[in-house]
Amino acid sequence: MLPDLIQKLRKFYGPVAAPPAKTAFALVLWEKVAYLATDAKRAAALASLSERIGLTPEKILAAKPATLTEIATLGGAVEARGRRGARPRRSHARVGRNSDRRI
Repeated sequence: MLPDLIQKLRKFYGPVAAPPAKTAFALVLWEKVAYLATDAKRAAALASLSERIGLTPEKILAAKPATLTEIATLGGAVEARGRRGARPRRSHARVGRNSDRRI
C-alpha cells in the first residue's frame, strides 16, 4: 500500500530535489544565514560563509562579527532582523557539534 502511494506521489510531483545542505548543522545555517530569503540568496550566503569562514560551530564562533554581518547581508538577514542575528551563541555551537551527520 505505501509503495503504491509513494509511486503515485512521485508520478504527480516528479523527482524530489536533494536537500540544500549535507549536514543537519549546515541545514540550520541555510535557514539562519538568509532567513525568509529566496533559495538563490540563501545559496549565495551559505557559499560565502563556507568559503570565508567555514561551516563548523568553532569556526563560526571564532569569526569576526563584521565578517558574519557581511555574509548575513548577502541573504538579507541583517536588514530583516538587525544585528541581533549576526553573532551565534555558544548554545548553537553545542548543538552543532552533535549535528554534523550527513542527512
